[in-house]
Amino acid sequence: MILVTGGTGTIGTELVRLLRDRGAAFRVFARTPAKARTLRDTGIEVVEGNLDQPQQLEAACDGVDTLFLLSPVDPRQDELQGRAIGAARRAGVPRVVRVSGAGARTGSPVSFSRWHATTDKRLEESGLAYTLLRPTWFMQNLLMSATSIAAEGRFSLPAGEAAVAAIDARDVAAVAAAVLLSPAAHENRAYELTGSAALRFEEMAEQLATATGRAVRYQAASPEQAGAAFRSAGLPDWLADGMLEMYASFRAGEWARVTGDVHKVLGRAPLAFEDFARDYANAFAPPRKA
Repeated sequence: MILVTGGTGTIGTELVRLLRDRGAAFRVFARTPAKARTLRDTGIEVVEGNLDQPQQLEAACDGVDTLFLLSPVDPRQDELQGRAIGAARRAGVPRVVRVSGAGARTGSPVSFSRWHATTDKRLEESGLAYTLLRPTWFMQNLLMSATSIAAEGRFSLPAGEAAVAAIDARDVAAVAAAVLLSPAAHENRAYELTGSAALRFEEMAEQLATATGRAVRYQAASPEQAGAAFRSAGLPDWLADGMLEMYASFRAGEWARVTGDVHKVLGRAPLAFEDFARDYANAFAPPRKA
């Protein structure tokens, strides 16, 4: 039995679909009642709760042999996921598969990466078997710019001329499913998950243009411009600052490395950006006139 946390997000939704399609025994730990009801309506077993209440997770771990651990970015990540790791250990769950992040190291200039490194170390020292999945930047993050692309044919990020080995989140879910279904083959390993090529955002814009049949342009924003935009959109300071740190690391060339770990696990190449652009073209297309 697999217990899936984060089962209603970008990775989790696809992971749940894959596990269901493959006939896996699993349940989802969901914190939002409305999303829990939606999952139940499709016949999926759901336990409601959140990581602030580890006793809820411990109860949900009854009969579970693998915990899939994923939670939204949060300054309290190590505290929250540390509780989950402790709950799993107390419940007798022997292994945890955790979604970490690319560049996870304690000396990183990116706060998100430092948080991931701290939690990774906690899991490695827990005595549980573990697998760490460290994906790079998701192609699906561009969906946050879909409105401006659809309306104006442009998007703006503080990435300069950086190349990024972005990964399709569907590949992260596919790797997670493969690991969860054959966990012994992946115990005590860390996988650095990237796409098959590092692309500049200008190149991504060109491929979006090809997929949508209209001009799409990338504009490099300054950190000051981006920071103001993040805050005007309502992002808290810790998240806005962390995103600026991340984009600075893009500009420093730290996200361009390509690995073969997706192929190692799945036996196939990662989805290319052109695949993502084609499959999500409708999200970036201008609204149809009535």
